Amino acid sequence: MRCPHIVVYRITKGMEREARLIGFKKPRFIAIPNVVLERELVPEYAGLDLPVDEIRRDVEALLRDGPERAAQLSGFEEIDHVLGPDDAITKTAELIVREFGAADNN
Repeated sequence: MRCPHIVVYRITKGMEREARLIGFKKPRFIAIPNVVLERELVPEYAGLDLPVDEIRRDVEALLRDGPERAAQLSGFEEIDHVLGPDDAITKTAELIVREFGAADNN
């Protein structure tokens, strides 16, 4: 949607305890834009005690025209390029149907 944003996941003590019990390892990234680009585009915050001042700073930076906002908007364009056109899934499905249809006729 190309809307500058940050990602905040506040967990509870119970969630933290459960993660520790099952041996959960925190992934490198949790925000989908960051996962797709394999780098931090969208600031991520996760945990029990979140740094409110840092979150406020990041949000304020994205609300005004500046380098942080421009970088995210540019990154969203990069994501579009990585993922392909909007109809890529439809075209892929059509290709599969055509190929399987052709294979059935042979």
